[in-house]
Amino acid sequence: MKRWTEVSPYSGIGEDAPANQAGSGNIAGLGVDHPDRPGSGEPGMHPRKKKKRDTLIDGRTKAYREHRAKLEASRAKRAAKKESKFIKKVTSEMRNEQKMECPPATQDVALNTKNRNATRKNHMYGPLNVKEPGDYWEKIADKWNTTVEAAKKSKCGNCVAFDISPRMDECMPGSVSDESGRLGYCWMHHFKCHSARSCDTWATGGPIKEDDKSYQWQEKAFGKKEIAYGTGYDTAKPMASLNSSKSTKKK
Repeated sequence: MKRWTEVSPYSGIGEDAPANQAGSGNIAGLGVDHPDRPGSGEPGMHPRKKKKRDTLIDGRTKAYREHRAKLEASRAKRAAKKESKFIKKVTSEMRNEQKMECPPATQDVALNTKNRNATRKNHMYGPLNVKEPGDYWEKIADKWNTTVEAAKKSKCGNCVAFDISPRMDECMPGSVSDESGRLGYCWMHHFKCHSARSCDTWATGGPIKEDDKSYQWQEKAFGKKEIAYGTGYDTAKPMASLNSSKSTKKK
């Protein structure tokens, strides 16, 4: 007697066989092999990997506020660095333009001596010998109506107009220091004065140690357009008459 297997007219699969079996080779399975037939399973489909979402930060949390503060600090630091480079570049260019211009008295011995003697005569610049001051400090203390001890603390070395900046050191023709102190430039009376001496126009706030401040004093003394008047500048000559003589020469 002939035997046959009844199959479904729709699927072609035996009615007793499950229609969703995996790895039988009849339908797309999940790649599962039959235990007795290795490699019989179909490759199947890999399940899609879910994309990892970016972690969202809650702006109300303390962690976010700390993170934001770090970002702002880094941004400000970068901006300050760029700005400081620009300022340094501009300042350097300005210094290069003014580098060769020194006060006239630093380059002219006769002018420096004339201004120093005028300051000694009119403003008690001294003492002449710092090691043997005589009664100098008593006299200037009497002028200021103060004690000798206080007067001795008011010297050129700590005067507001005493310039010992690097660019002024370059303007000095020789050594700037000795065992009793050092030389600097006086912007009040325009001569090379000694740190151990003083005069009756002393003012607190010095010395001048930065080039920028030195240039500011020079601009105040001589003007921005004309940094130096020239070798004819005389501190004993009134400023008004000097300006008038300048304007006359220009005409």
